[in-house]
Amino acid sequence: MTLFKRILVLFVFMLLILGHVSYNPSEAQSEDSPIVIGTLDLPVVLDPATADTFVEWEILSHLYVGLTRQVQGSVEYELAAASSHEVSSNGLIHTFTLREDLIFSDGTPITAQTFVNSIQRVRTLNEGGASIVNSAVVDVVALDERTIQFELVSAIPYFEALLSLPPFFAVHPKDFSAGQVSEGQDSLIGNGIYVLQSYEVGPVFNLVPNPNYQFGDPPKNSGIVLRYYSDTEALRLAVLNGEVDVAWRDVRLPDAVETANTQNEIEITIVPSTRMWYLLINMSQLFAEVNSDSIFREVLVHMLDRELVTQNYFDGLLTPAYSLVPALVGDAYYPIYSTYDDPQEALTVLTENGYSPNRPLSISIVTSQETYGSYRANAINTLRTGLVPVARYINVSVSTNYPAIEFIERLQEGAFSSAVFAYTPLVPHVDAYLRPLTHSESLIVRENNYAQSEVDILLNQARQMTDIDEQNAAYRDAQALIQSSNTLVPLWQDVVSVLYRSDIGGVVLESNYFLHYDQLTRQ
Repeated sequence: MTLFKRILVLFVFMLLILGHVSYNPSEAQSEDSPIVIGTLDLPVVLDPATADTFVEWEILSHLYVGLTRQVQGSVEYELAAASSHEVSSNGLIHTFTLREDLIFSDGTPITAQTFVNSIQRVRTLNEGGASIVNSAVVDVVALDERTIQFELVSAIPYFEALLSLPPFFAVHPKDFSAGQVSEGQDSLIGNGIYVLQSYEVGPVFNLVPNPNYQFGDPPKNSGIVLRYYSDTEALRLAVLNGEVDVAWRDVRLPDAVETANTQNEIEITIVPSTRMWYLLINMSQLFAEVNSDSIFREVLVHMLDRELVTQNYFDGLLTPAYSLVPALVGDAYYPIYSTYDDPQEALTVLTENGYSPNRPLSISIVTSQETYGSYRANAINTLRTGLVPVARYINVSVSTNYPAIEFIERLQEGAFSSAVFAYTPLVPHVDAYLRPLTHSESLIVRENNYAQSEVDILLNQARQMTDIDEQNAAYRDAQALIQSSNTLVPLWQDVVSVLYRSDIGGVVLESNYFLHYDQLTRQ
């Protein structure tokens, strides 16, 4: 499975049904009891070598601390287990020095070789985490007890962010065999803010504070219980009835909002997420009618009424997107996509170019309910409503019934004339959006036939630049080239939400789907 495909399917696995669990409400009521988090998605096994979903990354990131970590409340990253970082002039060699006296929760020392052995284990086992490591790293070696050196495939401007992900964590040799994927464990020895105290079939994870945590303040609670629920309504009722303190991943967004608005004891936090939605118009010769007529593509793109969808369908919760990347990436944000001010302008363009009710152009737009859930997938119908002024000239049909894996595979293979899809990057960096979505090295770009050599050059040059202003200018230029082709079109920026009881404080939710367990308190 390609790295791009792995990123696209991260959210698919949140929908898997594993079974329902009985629960004792008293666990969530005692003032000194752990914070109980209910969720629709928990992994059966926690192993950095296999971890390739946001769910696994979140849990493991509370059990381990890597060379770097995300700065709370931002999309920036800082050194963590590392005390210094040097980069060669060509951006290919990264050298990290570890903090002194690093240890696991049981007191076992953590050395450079511990990191190297753990990363090499991920590569050797070649499971889910390996694609993340191998896409970036040629080799990693320990120069001495405290010095690690990486050789990269190419310069990567967000390498420090990648190192915050679990495939790059140092793991305890007692927990994980070098040549074997974990089959599950009752506990884990890490260096994170929590220790996995126990795992129960269900699944249920019990996390307790790490007494030897070396990277800041201890957690603000006595521990965390992660408990699985079988469906979104069961999870909503669990937080409503006090069975859990927090409902996370995921009460259906409109249900969560209604519950918070109508129940005084329930609150909700909603933040703009790193997930972006796009319309992709295939330029392959398989769809010659679409491919040959730039006027049609221009009209279709300029008739997309993002405000109609985000306001009328999503009730203002999601944000219209006029840039290929969200504003959270900084100055690379470039809102150059636009909508006709007057639908008559579209009719005039269509008429002048030979379109009429007797000669309409037909196009089918597809997406996948199984991949994205019915609430978000059905927004495509409202998107079509925005085309009503030109409905007699453009006949648009929609389909939302594709199975998850088939949809993603066919999307990459260029099998659709047009499709609506969502994309969430590995880390929140502009290059992590633009390269997979616009560079010719990406399968989806090649097979949908919208690769541009000029875009490739700009993205490659940007990776070598050290001046941030010049780098952002290159990213904006690349977006302008894609915009002019009317092939990949931003639609809206998604949100991430968490529902919780009103006596729970310290809810810190990151845009890249990360909930800080350690900040949660019982007020």
